[in-house]
Amino acid sequence: MKPVSNQKKAINSSNKPLKVAFIPLQRLGDGVITLLVANNLHQNHYDVTMFHGFMHQLNDWFDFSIQAYPSHEQIEKRLQEFDLVLMDQCIPYVLEKDKQQQIVLSERYIFFAAGRMPKELIHNHSERLQQSIGLERLSEYQSFATASRAIKYNKEDSMVDNMVKYCQLTLKLSNIANNTGIDIPNSLEFQKYKKRVIIAPTSSLEKKNWGAKKFIALARHLKKQGYDPIFALAMNEREQWQFIINNEFLIPELPTIKHYANYLYESLAFIGNDSGGGHMASMMGIPVLTIVSSPRKINFKWRPGWGNNAVVAPFVSPKFMGKRYWQNFLPVRKVLNAFSKMIKTEAND
Repeated sequence: MKPVSNQKKAINSSNKPLKVAFIPLQRLGDGVITLLVANNLHQNHYDVTMFHGFMHQLNDWFDFSIQAYPSHEQIEKRLQEFDLVLMDQCIPYVLEKDKQQQIVLSERYIFFAAGRMPKELIHNHSERLQQSIGLERLSEYQSFATASRAIKYNKEDSMVDNMVKYCQLTLKLSNIANNTGIDIPNSLEFQKYKKRVIIAPTSSLEKKNWGAKKFIALARHLKKQGYDPIFALAMNEREQWQFIINNEFLIPELPTIKHYANYLYESLAFIGNDSGGGHMASMMGIPVLTIVSSPRKINFKWRPGWGNNAVVAPFVSPKFMGKRYWQNFLPVRKVLNAFSKMIKTEAND
């Protein structure tokens, strides 16, 4: 399968493009998915700048600007140059405020949310936009005045699908793309290493993790089948996992998101818990097998939304004293079978 990419360039508008600041959630996976919104704004002739603590490292892979997430002391000053600001209600800058301060911010910026959206943070921004861009241009951008909402349209859809609908149904953009517009350097070769399988055994929450013993057992099976399993970990996790793995498998140094992206793009496939690495691999067309903690999450909305992907879940997910004990109900064989099926589908495409 070829990587997901969009080479189309924005066309200059006769009017001065509206300057839009876009600040999504700051986790890696959220950053990858919301690139889709930034790309759609760009394709519809907006002068968009996305602020993200991880994705700015890939700024030169996109036609629109991605800047580092500003310090909280500088963020208000930084945003003054923009005509309008689309801001996730749960970014750190908002969450550090008390309720009343959050309401004040929601009147100044257009809040959106990946989850629930409190009514007191939803406003019609027509009057403020008129002051910012003038009455003559207001009708052209009226959809932004009412863009404050939860990005949830169909609970069966992935977040990628919901982001597309946000662009189409709420922002009412005319040219809609379901990709991020990524332009991967020609110096990299798609799936160059035909047997290299990236295993990402950690995530942001311990309860989402299948477990070290399970992943090591999976890696051993993959190696017997002729694959080259590689463990991908954050730099602050490497020392612990080098001890766990005991040099049985390679743990490459991936000090930046760009190093990680380069490595993913030239690999055959990705296996991991629900985590940002899976979304990045999916964005670049690499097959992703996501391990989830419950059978009810087979179609969970945060699943990777591009390319050839699969989700595998335990047979059951029993709960005792508030904690789920699902790991032992997902055998290695089931994950291995799901991987083999996914790779077979990839080969047939």
